[in-house]
Amino acid sequence: MGKINHTVFMLKAKNLGIAVGQRMDSIDSSESISFSYIDLEEFFLEATYSIDQSRLAEGFLCWLLQFGHLLAPSKIRKLITENTTYSSPFLGCYVQWMMDHGIQKHQWKILFPWMKKAKEKKTWVSGPAPLNPNSSFLKYNILAHDYQLNKEKFLLPTKQIFLQSLELKNRALYGSSVNADVASFLARNSESTAYEVAKKTHHHRARVYSVYQDIKIALSV
Repeated sequence: MGKINHTVFMLKAKNLGIAVGQRMDSIDSSESISFSYIDLEEFFLEATYSIDQSRLAEGFLCWLLQFGHLLAPSKIRKLITENTTYSSPFLGCYVQWMMDHGIQKHQWKILFPWMKKAKEKKTWVSGPAPLNPNSSFLKYNILAHDYQLNKEKFLLPTKQIFLQSLELKNRALYGSSVNADVASFLARNSESTAYEVAKKTHHHRARVYSVYQDIKIALSV
């Protein structure tokens, strides 16, 4: 898969609760993203090459601090093995940062083979290099500011995020990433077949087929 359009990434970030603080005039309406399915693990991998400004960087780290435990490392691995575009050094930075913050500390190890250190030191975002770079990022030769992580400033309130992001809400409710994603997709695409749901949510077909009918009926009552 090719790289995502930067504006679309920003709209996804906004829908998932990050206060991006920019006008979104490259797309007709943010509703085109707000009311479509957003794959959380796909968004995570897109973030490895789409963040180029300090506000978005700090907002994304706040988002990982708040919702990183809802991500599925095994699904990220599946996306990578299916040739989803990502940056290996920044994958390493994000995973290392979450592990250093105690977020699913032992589950991220399955991604280690795809986490490679940058050959040369480079900055994460535009602007001057940080004087005291973040130690998690530095392990992968990335110079990043050691942000204060003000969630009140860079994230919407959690209740509001759950109101506008069915994907995050269902992850919190269901626990299982498969059940949550199938429910999120079918809620807005009720006529989709199990095959279509599996393809769009990037889950193994057998796992989607095993829960598809029950969830479809449950959403209809």
